[in-house]
Amino acid sequence: MWILILAVTVTGITSTAAALGAALFRDRERSQFIYSLMLLTAVTISTLLDLSPIKTLSRLAIGDYYTSGWNVALFVIFLAALWLLLSRVSPPPARLADTTPDGRWSVLLVFDSRHDNP
Repeated sequence: MWILILAVTVTGITSTAAALGAALFRDRERSQFIYSLMLLTAVTISTLLDLSPIKTLSRLAIGDYYTSGWNVALFVIFLAALWLLLSRVSPPPARLADTTPDGRWSVLLVFDSRHDNP
């Protein structure tokens, strides 16, 4: 069970990091470069701090006595922090207008104009 949660969490971390790069740098080339640097930095820091997800996965797979759900919880907390940062940085999504004044459904997309690019 912990292995599945760890795998989904690591996938969420990489996806959220990619979305964060895309939200911060609207240019595709810069966002891909920053994403690559983020991955390299994350692998380096996790290896230095002995918190590598691959090491945790291996320890969970062999049933290490000292590895438990708390090790997985560290990655879940990091994913939650990344998600909160992404929700603060990214512009609000477009929303559908509910109904017109006469009660019919409208398909008009309403955008927040504060986040338009000049």
